[in-house]
Amino acid sequence: MTLTLAEAQTMAAAVQAAAEARALHPLAIVVLDAGGHDLVVLRSERAGFHRVGIARGKATSCLGMGLDGADLADRAKAAPAFYAALAATLIGGMLPMPGGVLLRDATGLVVGAVGVSGDTGANDDLAIRDGVVAARATS
Repeated sequence: MTLTLAEAQTMAAAVQAAAEARALHPLAIVVLDAGGHDLVVLRSERAGFHRVGIARGKATSCLGMGLDGADLADRAKAAPAFYAALAATLIGGMLPMPGGVLLRDATGLVVGAVGVSGDTGANDDLAIRDGVVAARATS
């Protein structure tokens, strides 16, 4: 199964709506397919400098390592040299922090990832999780 453009657009819109409902700072949202290709890039008009790049780096990190950003952040604390080396080699960047989440199909297969940047990592993560739940409830 693959992540379709329509599903990615629904996901990005749901993440944006969740961020607005939580009154978060303006965000950038990047939805990648399983191969790390952009499906959707959504940037709030007031989102800060380089937010799209940071969001993409969070999503890319999840895909590259097969873990959500919060889990990567914990691992990076235990092995900083390893994660620094990954940052230097992973195309698309390595940002092991909350605000990146893997997307899986009903069987558990990774079909993509979402990265968000603009608020705190914890709030970015909440917006993704709220948005994913809302998007899946409507599909």
